[in-house]
Amino acid sequence: WKYAEWELKGVPLRVEIGRRDLEKNGVMLVRRDSGAKQFVAEKDVVKLAQEFLDDIQKTLLDRAKAFRDSRVSQARDFAEFKKILEENKGFVAAPWCQSGECEEKISQETTATIRFLPFEPEPLFADNCVSCGKPAKQIAYFAKSY
Repeated sequence: WKYAEWELKGVPLRVEIGRRDLEKNGVMLVRRDSGAKQFVAEKDVVKLAQEFLDDIQKTLLDRAKAFRDSRVSQARDFAEFKKILEENKGFVAAPWCQSGECEEKISQETTATIRFLPFEPEPLFADNCVSCGKPAKQIAYFAKSY
């Protein structure tokens, strides 16, 4: 129960200090993300803990990015847009003309809304707005609320 309590709090690295570890002048470091344990000499604890924390951060960020990217689909027209929303959970990236009317039409017909607009312009993968067919000005990411 003592380990679970700290895992629920989100602690990424657990330091276990036992009698035998102290006799060997070290501690056990346990990664939360992989469960890997490593005995570390007392003099190296701070250095290795920082390396582990940096690696855990990178690992978790890479995992989150891969999960996000696997949940994004691209739609080139409205039929494809609706099909993706019916079959998949996640985001639909679609070319958009930046018109409030198109955004409202999409919302009325699919209940999907724009969840975010990229800060940096992304290259258009289709020339026309997914809703009205007019020239697209940017990529918008739509999703339903579940």
